[in-house]
Amino acid sequence: MNRIKLNRLLIAIIAFAMLYLVFQPEKIEQPIQVKTKIPDTDYFMEGVLIHKFDASGKQINTLLADRMEHSSLHDISILDKPVITFANSRGGQWKLYSNSGELLNDNTVIRLKEEVSIQEHNIKNAVQTKITTKDLTIDLLNKNALTEEKVLIENKYYRTQSFGLEMLFDQEVILLKNKVSTEIYQ
Repeated sequence: MNRIKLNRLLIAIIAFAMLYLVFQPEKIEQPIQVKTKIPDTDYFMEGVLIHKFDASGKQINTLLADRMEHSSLHDISILDKPVITFANSRGGQWKLYSNSGELLNDNTVIRLKEEVSIQEHNIKNAVQTKITTKDLTIDLLNKNALTEEKVLIENKYYRTQSFGLEMLFDQEVILLKNKVSTEIYQ
């Protein structure tokens, strides 16, 4: 077989292969259906980590969550296992944990629900104080948190209970509201 016939044969084979590929029926895959908590979810994210900084570049807080679903219609984001972190002046952190939460008001308010735990960690990340309550509302703009529910504050020196609490993260102040009782350990 001479060279010209071989070239023509190769070109014909390539042409038939290209025709086969071009006219191959297109496979349309069905989109993956994801179960959401909000029926009209616009988007969702998994493994969420959001850092918020002030104008000088200093970190104000961090939001970590296993999952976040957002609905523009309801102006709400549902959070699974959120953790919010605020730095304190002694180099440690306040970490706020919950099983679920909601991000509201154009991402300026977080409402934690179901077994809220607030932990003060020192510079070596050891827990110094633990606060537990049923729910907590955090105002990210004013850097405060409040609840009207029963609150339990524990550390190695004392145990305090109250109904209602307000935390001012900037000033590192905890205000207890009603029926406050304290046990001091020696």
